[in-house]
Amino acid sequence: MRLLLALIVIATLTSSLSHGDENGLPRDLAITPLVAESCATSTCHGGTTPNSPAWTTSLSIHRANDPHATAGLLLLDDDSRRIVSRIDPNAKTSDTAYHNVLRTRCISCHATVKAEDCEPVGKIPSAIIGSGVSCDACHGEASGWLDQHIQTSWSTLANRKETGFRETKGILDRAQNCVRCHIGSRTKDGLIRDMNHDLVAAGHPALRFDLLIYHQNLPKHWDADSPSERKLDASSVRVRSVGRAVGLAAAASLSAERARDHLLNGRSVPWPELADYDCFACHQALTMASYHLPARDLNRSPLHISDGLPVWNAWYSISQLDFRESPEYLAALSPHRSDPKKLETAGEKVARHYMAKAEQAAKRPPSPTASLGEIADLLRHRPPVDWHEAAIAYLQIEAVIDDLSRRRQTAPLAQQFAAKLPLLERLLRFDANVPSPDAAFANSPYKFDTLTFQREVLAMFGASPNTTKSAPLSNPSP
Repeated sequence: MRLLLALIVIATLTSSLSHGDENGLPRDLAITPLVAESCATSTCHGGTTPNSPAWTTSLSIHRANDPHATAGLLLLDDDSRRIVSRIDPNAKTSDTAYHNVLRTRCISCHATVKAEDCEPVGKIPSAIIGSGVSCDACHGEASGWLDQHIQTSWSTLANRKETGFRETKGILDRAQNCVRCHIGSRTKDGLIRDMNHDLVAAGHPALRFDLLIYHQNLPKHWDADSPSERKLDASSVRVRSVGRAVGLAAAASLSAERARDHLLNGRSVPWPELADYDCFACHQALTMASYHLPARDLNRSPLHISDGLPVWNAWYSISQLDFRESPEYLAALSPHRSDPKKLETAGEKVARHYMAKAEQAAKRPPSPTASLGEIADLLRHRPPVDWHEAAIAYLQIEAVIDDLSRRRQTAPLAQQFAAKLPLLERLLRFDANVPSPDAAFANSPYKFDTLTFQREVLAMFGASPNTTKSAPLSNPSP
């Protein structure tokens, strides 16, 4: 029933395609989503027969269960209206102003569009809103490969990417697909997908993408038992490692693109772009005690933030680029000193370097025990420097536990470690019980205690700070 209702709703929303644009816009301003035509037929990807091959029901599953399918509809809810009205106050009373903000700032990620659809020309056709993030958005515009992909030779065709088809079978391809929107890009597909500080300040959640979490939570509209999927799902450690490297590459590339566009377009592209930095370095509660830090604590203060030098791309750089170890780098990249020309060059270099590391991680056999040892060694020597480092350590531990649980020899150890995860998660969670006048604190880790986190993780490993005792990396029981 849920599937049927979802298909009826989306069919209603997209029906305007067959009757022309209800807003009187030129035809070339309204895209024709692939899902509205051949993909949706029951003989292709729109079937609903249980236990049939995965490809025959892939679109039906996507429409009924995948949040991407309703991403466009989110743009019409109350939260979106509040966000858009803060960006343009005229949007409170003008539908045209409201839809123009959606066109220029939102639909490049929340829908399946071309560059011309993002021009501020008034109300968006319901077909675009109703289709959400559909087939073309992830698989590439189909005009170059639609006929070929039904041929028996398609699966072995060597030049599929040249047709405009976007590969999604490999973990590297899949990660690069996701980060277009979930981190951002100002160049991919000719679209600007930039969830910058203006949008965060208006109320949009900051983007902290984690490939493994997204991949685990998405309803699979593909064949989960295929060899490529079994290989991809065989190791959470590998997926997270690849995702982290691709994430940093994408974030660095976006930073470089922002710098380049600022140099070309001036004030229309803000600089410095504060979304490139650690939110909590500025959004924190200051006390009188915080102004009297001993000299030895200037680099790592009890506040567990960046001490006035916000970390560039904090979520993605932590555990990969240790800016916190170098006050010189922190200063050079800080918002009040960063040179867009230098950052454009640096961002491009970082992007290339970490894409190469992602390719290596995708090929390298994962080692859960080595990953666990790295975390234990780090925390034996010092607590995490801030919430970001602790959160990434938690995610790495979670991935290791998942891998260990799949092996008979290490499954008991995984179960032992897993029992501690809820406590670590609670330590990392923001305070949801803050009274409304101080609601900003609910979106920051102002109560996070790095020493407590360090102690609990080491207790999980059977170690303590500043000891040489090794973490147990094999089942201690006979």
